[in-house]
Amino acid sequence: MIRHKYIGLALIFCFLTAGCLTHEKNKYTTTYENVTPQEAYNLIKNDSNLIVVDVRGCPCHYNKEHLPHAIWDTNVNDFYNTTKDLLIYCETGYTSTQFCKKLVGHVYGRIYNLEGGIEAWKKAGYEVEKG
Repeated sequence: MIRHKYIGLALIFCFLTAGCLTHEKNKYTTTYENVTPQEAYNLIKNDSNLIVVDVRGCPCHYNKEHLPHAIWDTNVNDFYNTTKDLLIYCETGYTSTQFCKKLVGHVYGRIYNLEGGIEAWKKAGYEVEKG
């Protein structure tokens, strides 16, 4: 009788522990990371889970030029609960920093901020896409 009681307690403990482990695995991202243009380039080339997001205020800037494979989206809520990694950039890095701060605690993937924005990207010699 006592033996069954311990087995029951052990099973309950296992279920509770498994639930905690699953929860830990699915925690929201608690910070963002500033990256250089070179680091951003490497992310774009190597991270198949990455979404590149142009957060410059006007789509006309995106239409003129943008980072490879980027999308234009200035609504932070569109990315809440995503499991994708996000590389956020703007013109010089200020707006993207503010955007990243709003994402913290609301996404599961990693959050990257391109320091210096698209201007630093071009200055480092990396190509942009047109249109």
